[in-house]
Amino acid sequence: MKETYYFLHDYHARHDFKIEKLLMEKGLEGIGAYWCIVEMLYENNGYLEFDYDGIAMALRTNKPLINDLIEKYKLFENDGTKIWSNSVLRRLEERRLKSEKARTSANNRWNKNANAMRTQCDGNAIKERKGKEKKVNIKAYVDFEKSTMTSWNSFCDKFPILSNIQEISDKRRLKLKKRFETKSFQDFQTILAAIEKQQFLLGKNDRGWKISFDWLIENDTNYLKVLENKYIQTVENKSRRLV
Repeated sequence: MKETYYFLHDYHARHDFKIEKLLMEKGLEGIGAYWCIVEMLYENNGYLEFDYDGIAMALRTNKPLINDLIEKYKLFENDGTKIWSNSVLRRLEERRLKSEKARTSANNRWNKNANAMRTQCDGNAIKERKGKEKKVNIKAYVDFEKSTMTSWNSFCDKFPILSNIQEISDKRRLKLKKRFETKSFQDFQTILAAIEKQQFLLGKNDRGWKISFDWLIENDTNYLKVLENKYIQTVENKSRRLV
């Protein structure tokens, strides 16, 4: 619950050139609006909708001020659909990794206590082997999770009909970890290349259905169908239904 109310704040941030210029031209109203948007980004997993009117209304301020914060002073990034801060995204990722590390440490302590009931020789041998394997697996999975999210979002940028994902939620993480255990899913670029060849997955079907990240990781069947080119559309299978 603590992190719901708290985020890191550099105490010398006001000396940043952009912030100093904002303070000089807009006064404390501008500074206050800036930090309020930072808070909103933390509350929304690092991203806000590209909606100056909505942000201005939420902060009880005027739209030109919000526009200046983003367009004139370049205090936030945007792509025309979303607004974000690279420093906020970096801190959120650091916080997620720190939380993951804490959970791992807790699990290791629990395993250590359980193993203590075994003979000292066998217990130490098992603990050492599992400790090394777990460290390797956790690092490999964290790298895999990050690269999978990045690859999927880059693929969606190439095919705008598909939907980006903002984060790997606990529910997604549970399924993704299961998929990670199979070699055929770890080569995620191969799966994306297979999707690109199958127009059925990109909305070219009689229902307008399109593949999503959640559908892809749902089970061990969906992604294998993609890899096996089950959705290559022909005249004969135009009315094909998903199973």
